[in-house]
Order: sequence, then structure tokens, then C-alpha cells
Amino acid sequence: MSNVIVVVNKELELRDYRMQMALNGLCRIAMPTSKEYGDFIIPVRLTGGVSFSEDITGLYDLVRLILRNRGACFHFFSSKYYVLGPILSKIFSRASKVVITVNGLGRLALNQDSFLFSIFKKLLGLSLRNTDYVIFQNESDQSFFLKSFKKKFSPDSDSDNNPFGYSVIYSFVKTEKEQLNNYFIDASFDGASKPIVLYVGRQVLDKGIDKFYDLANVAFDDYDFHIIGEAPVDSKLKVRLEQLINQGVLTWDGYCSNVYPHIDKALCVIVPSDREGLPRVIIEAYSRGKPVIGFDVPGVSEFIVNGVTGYISNEKTHEGLLECLKKLNSKEERFFKENTRVYFEENFSELKFLHKMEKIYSRFR
Repeated sequence: MSNVIVVVNKELELRDYRMQMALNGLCRIAMPTSKEYGDFIIPVRLTGGVSFSEDITGLYDLVRLILRNRGACFHFFSSKYYVLGPILSKIFSRASKVVITVNGLGRLALNQDSFLFSIFKKLLGLSLRNTDYVIFQNESDQSFFLKSFKKKFSPDSDSDNNPFGYSVIYSFVKTEKEQLNNYFIDASFDGASKPIVLYVGRQVLDKGIDKFYDLANVAFDDYDFHIIGEAPVDSKLKVRLEQLINQGVLTWDGYCSNVYPHIDKALCVIVPSDREGLPRVIIEAYSRGKPVIGFDVPGVSEFIVNGVTGYISNEKTHEGLLECLKKLNSKEERFFKENTRVYFEENFSELKFLHKMEKIYSRFR
């Protein structure tokens, strides 16, 4: 059984790349779940923490996990746990090794001059002192770390005397072969008379859902706008979503565990986030031969080849998104299907990813 424990604060689907790591024997996964899997899953009560009490409960259970698995190699995801996890691991199990994946810097990174971000950065520095390997999901986050923590990321940091290491590794999504072989289909939902424009994800402001609402409001005569994801928590967003639905501006299809049938029938996917790590929906869209439109922001623009796999808007407004949408209409659909599939195959390979992770984990066995 693997001595590597991947720690996540949400239940993963079997097609998630971390589940595939576990199924290939590279690690075990500690996650909140009530389902019966196998020995590769460790049920814990870790949560995303929507309240202070949930945060305290999550940290308590994290300490219990560390104490029960002293000497293991812990791999932390999400900003909360990759900041606090390494510190707690070294306090309660000095023999443990720690790997963190920086999958975005969280909402605080949107205002790096703020007092809260300065505190976050100090905690991050303390966390890095107790970390043995850092995995980045995009070049922008790596550049931030190399600039902000020069001593830790010195050129000779990955040496025999100081075995600390870091690298950029792109994840992947598990897609069935029969699905991949059938991606050249008409871009319209059943009965839809207009091209479908799709948003997939949480309806929160830092994901740019307000800009998607604005885009739908000015362009619903020419496109059918659809949202796949859970209901917004913010009360103002809830009210606005309901208004737009009642006015026939857009359609909210709710949460869906399998987004591929929706992506297949869409003209494109919009990713209007302010900042990302590596958006899973971009990989999912490319796997189905669909172009992506997003802003020129870290974690989004570096995964869009402008004019080839989609379009990048330099203007972070719904007007900028609309201009990109108009450009998309000027090219043949097959042009983007072929380019996005090539990009997907070259950059998001499951075998390459698993090989790289096995190499990293082997350092700590």
C-alpha cells in the first residue's frame, strides 16, 4: 500500500486525476465521503469550510489524520491545506514528507496589496520551510513563488544536499475512448435554434459569473446561454439569476456530474474568471474539440492559444467577451475542433502525468 496520502477537502469523482493516481497505486486519498470505495480511500471530515466552526473541525480532523499516519508522505491540495498542512505535518510528524500542489492562489491573490494577502504570504513562507516538493499547475503561479521566495527556490535548491524540488505539471481529465471518438457533432442542444454558449462551474464573483450574466443579457437574441453548476450562494447573484431566467435571457441547467453531453452540443465554453490554477473545464472543452473564451489573466490565458484554440479578451468585461464570440463565428467549427484536440493530446496526457507523479513520489519512499 502506498505511503503517499493525497489530502483533499471534497469528494472526488472516479474520473478525477487524483482518483486515477490512487487507482494506479501511486497514493491513497483522504477525502470526505460516505461511499464505499476500497483501501485507497481514507474517509475524513475535511471540508471547504463555509463557516469558522467547519474550519476548526476540518483542521482538527487533519491533525488526527497526520497523527494516525506518522511518517507518511502527505500531498496537499487547496490553498487552505497547502498553507496549513505542511506546518501541522512537521509539528505532529517530523518524519513525514510534504508535497503541495498550488492550484491557484485563491481569492486573496486578486488583491496582492491587501493586508490579508500579506498575512497569507507570510504563512505561505512558513509553509514552504516545511515542504519538500512544490507542484505548480501554471507558469504564472510558479513565477510568483520564484519571485516571492527566492531563497527557497534558489537554482541549487534541487540538489543532493537540499532535496527540495519543484515543477509545473498539467493535470488531465479521464475521458472515455468512445466519447473521444464521437466529438464531431452539430453544435446545438436538442431543439435549439441558436448556437449554445456554455458556462461550467460555481456561480461566484471571482469566477466571473456576473460578466457571463452581462454577456447573456446583451446577446441572448443571437445565442442560447446555459449555465452548468450549483446555485449561487450570494443573495444578490441569486436574485439576478432568477430575473434572467424569468426574462428568457439564459438557462440554468443545475449541477451535472457529467458535463460532456452539454459541452458536445455547445458552440464554445466561456471561462470569465479573474484568476485560476488550471481550470478543469478548459481541459474538458478541449477534449471534446470545443474552443474556449476567457480573459488575459493567470491560469486562463496561458491555456488558450489566441485564434487557434479559442480567444483571449484583453478587456475584462462582457463587451470583450462578446467581441471574442463574434470572432468565433467568423471561423469554421472544424478549425477549432481539430486545433483543440491536438492541444489536448499534446498537453494533458494521462500517461505523462502519472509518470511524472510516480517520479516525484518515489523521492519519498
